[in-house]
This record gives sequence, structure tokens and C-alpha cells, in this order.
Amino acid sequence: MNKKIIYSFIIIIVFLILGFINYDNKKDYSEYQEKKFDLLYCSYEDLVSVPGIGPSKANDIINYRTLNSFKNIEDLKNISGIGEKTYEKISVYFYLSQNTYINISDTLNINSCSEKDLISLPGIGKKTAEKIISYRKIKKIENYDEFKIFGLSEKEIQSLKGLIEF
Repeated sequence: MNKKIIYSFIIIIVFLILGFINYDNKKDYSEYQEKKFDLLYCSYEDLVSVPGIGPSKANDIINYRTLNSFKNIEDLKNISGIGEKTYEKISVYFYLSQNTYINISDTLNINSCSEKDLISLPGIGKKTAEKIISYRKIKKIENYDEFKIFGLSEKEIQSLKGLIEF
């Protein structure tokens, strides 16, 4: 009986030791994953941190985004200096949070559009639209920073750019 208890105890200890060794050898795979950036909102600093993108290409990407927006990741190929090889190398670092199609002729004048038009904008619901309408009765909205008054986040404010005019 004592031998069975001793053997059982030894087996348990061996399994515990093997478990601790295996646990120590496991790597945190999150540290090996490359960081991905939203192509619609990433900063200049984010862009230059991507292998294969230097200061010049980062500026070109930002300029393209400002003038055309990105409809898909493959639009990177429309930028001078980004061919198929470069695209294959850098595309894994990007994603699109949402597709934004901006038609400049469809911009809304934030100071005169209807509540329904306001609600159609990203990040603006019924309550925010009512706040905007009340606010603009007192003072004309002149820039994007004023949207912070209505509780919009920086990301939501960025998504309005190109969709509204003052």
C-alpha cells in the first residue's frame, strides 16, 4: 500500500514538473503578432513604423487618403512607388474599419441641414442631432473641434471630415 502511494505521489510530482516546464516554454504569441493599422485613421507615425514605408510614402498615403479615401486595401497600389511587391509586403499591416465613400457634391452644410440629414451622419444619433440644431440657433458651427461639445469622440469627428461643410 505504501508503494502505491509513493508511486502515485511521484507520478503527480512528475506531471506537475512537466506542466511548469511546458508553461515556462510557452511564448506570448501576442508579442509576435504584427500591429495592424486602420488605413482610414492611422497617423503618420503609424505609417512610418511599417517596414517598407518611409516618410515620403507615408505622406503619399495620407495625401491619397485625404483626396480619395480608401475603398479597399488594394487602393494602396494607386500610390506612386507602391507596386505589387511593396503592396504584398505592407498590406498585411492594414485593415479598413469601414468603407467610406465620399462624394464632395453630397456634403451637408452642418448649419442648415435637417435633423434627418444630421442623423444620417456617422456618430450622430437623434439626441446629438437635436443638440446640434439647438446649438446652431445660438451660434453657427465653424469647425470640427466644436463637435466635442456634443460628445463626439475624436474618431467620430474624423469620420465627418469630407461629409460636411460649415
